[in-house]
Amino acid sequence: MSKRAVLLGSNAFPPIIRLWLETFKIWQDEVDVAYVAVDHWYDSSVRDYIFNLVKQFPKVRLLDVKSTDITVGWPNTYNYAFKE
Repeated sequence: MSKRAVLLGSNAFPPIIRLWLETFKIWQDEVDVAYVAVDHWYDSSVRDYIFNLVKQFPKVRLLDVKSTDITVGWPNTYNYAFKE
């Protein structure tokens, strides 16, 4: 069975992720899973803020690119996420 998925590659800029998640509320029933690939945490407060935003959406999976490969950066988060 195939899944419908969407991918957001991001450098963890909180306003962009929040805006994307707000619009995702409108069309979340159109996909089975949404991946948000993040390649950089500015500091722990940003990471915690984004984790808390994502927790509100059961379909969203956060991919922490830097925890797996420190050489990956924007815009290569897309390539990394497609491998996952």
